[in-house]
Amino acid sequence: MTATAQKTKTQELTIVERAQQALSVEHTESDLKKMAAQYADVTEIKDDTDYELVKSGGIALGKVRVAIEKAGKAARDDANAFAKAVIVEQRRLTDIISPEEDRLKALRKDKDNEAIRAAAEKLRVEEERKAAIQVKIDGIRGLTGGLLGASSEALRERLEEAQAVDVTEAEYQEFVEAAQEAKQAAIQLLEPALNDRLDFEQQKAESDRIAAEQAERQAELDRQAAEIKAQQDAERAKLEAEQAEVRRQQEAIDAEKRAEAQKKLAAERAEAERVRQEKERLEREAKEREAEIQRKLDEEAEAARQKALLPEKEKVRQWAESLRYIECPPVKDKKLAKLAQEAMHDVNNVGTDLLSVIDAL
Repeated sequence: MTATAQKTKTQELTIVERAQQALSVEHTESDLKKMAAQYADVTEIKDDTDYELVKSGGIALGKVRVAIEKAGKAARDDANAFAKAVIVEQRRLTDIISPEEDRLKALRKDKDNEAIRAAAEKLRVEEERKAAIQVKIDGIRGLTGGLLGASSEALRERLEEAQAVDVTEAEYQEFVEAAQEAKQAAIQLLEPALNDRLDFEQQKAESDRIAAEQAERQAELDRQAAEIKAQQDAERAKLEAEQAEVRRQQEAIDAEKRAEAQKKLAAERAEAERVRQEKERLEREAKEREAEIQRKLDEEAEAARQKALLPEKEKVRQWAESLRYIECPPVKDKKLAKLAQEAMHDVNNVGTDLLSVIDAL
């Protein structure tokens, strides 16, 4: 047992002894125990004698109890008067030094506030510095945005701009690695995008060339068909003037020629239809490749955003974890304890709810 604990124990014994002395009454403790035990054998009233015994015993014990209570009240009155006098003297003595104590506390508080203001200003300047660097890094990342439908020339300009970014430790300071990563990510995204766009534009030019050739061939087919029709009309007019037999023979010859011409025309139209379908297939594949390029761009941009957001999410996650295990302060008042307990549960639930939605960001 420590010296302080021993002293406290001694004081408690002294107080108990003083209370016993203040409650000094006619009967000793042993007398009271004997009086209480005197009637222990009486467990039920069987006759008038038992009744009188129980009655007289209750009266006797009641008188002793009342005497003890009166002595206790007198002792408490003396103790209350003494306590009030101690409080008055305590206040008189503390009033001598309290003003100087308050003055010293005020001086220390002013100094503490000055230090807090200086630290806040330093923090503000530091945050502005970091924000300015972050704006530059965001500008690098922004080079990969809005590329849907961009031409190869626009993509080449973005790529050259990203390659031209000079990432130096003097400019980006502790964020130089993040800036370098943003630059490399932009270049790694823009280079394949430019190559894919160049392939797409080349394929589109080829598709346009095929379409032009198809149109030219179709025009030639139409011209040939017109010539054949004109020839057939001229021959038909000439044959109508001949004799019926000659007309019949000539019509048979013409029918054979028309069949051959129609067969040839059908073959040419079939070729034209094949060319048209081939053109549609090339255009459809070109659109699918463009959509795939954009999908890759979106996925890589989202991956870059998630990577950049990861440190911030981790900070919020740690803070949310701390909210889940906040405990209320120990208080004796039941109402205050209940309010604190409810508040603690609300804060814990906020931390839990926050953790459940952080990964969805």
